[in-house]
Amino acid sequence: MKRNIKYKSLALFICFNIFLITGCSYRSKAIREAVMSKDMSITFLSDFGLIEIIAGDKNKRTYIWDSKKVKVRLIPRKEIWYGKFGLYHPAVRPPHKGVVHMVVEEAQLHYNSINDAIKKLGINDYIYSKDGLLLFFKRTTSGDGKSFVDISVYQIYINGKKPSNLPGSQDSKIKIHINK
Repeated sequence: MKRNIKYKSLALFICFNIFLITGCSYRSKAIREAVMSKDMSITFLSDFGLIEIIAGDKNKRTYIWDSKKVKVRLIPRKEIWYGKFGLYHPAVRPPHKGVVHMVVEEAQLHYNSINDAIKKLGINDYIYSKDGLLLFFKRTTSGDGKSFVDISVYQIYINGKKPSNLPGSQDSKIKIHINK
């Protein structure tokens, strides 16, 4: 009887350690500080025209402008970079006429106050909503006609919460749609 209990105890000890080891080695696939969720689309009017961003599974995004689509699999940041995690892709080579380099980013921005956010962002270059959705599209063309594109999607948080009435917002230029 004692021998049977000893083996059961040993078996229980081994099982517990296997669960402990495999549980601790599990890496979460969660993307920290993403802004968009699956089937969400954002359309906004920038100085360069109408831009649409569509979120697919996890970190897949489709960027549409000038009637052209560019599909990108964003890279989740493993470490904080300039105060944020989020997603990015530093070197997209889109099949878009004249565009030779595209950088995209999506992240949450955390501030202590609205004034702090406005001061640190130099918010004039962004289109943003009253609840802090910031959108940025910039196309720079070199002398030889090659274009470089930057697209950013940010969500501002003030003390851990979305703002409700961000001064200077341009909600009329932003449309958000979630397909379910």
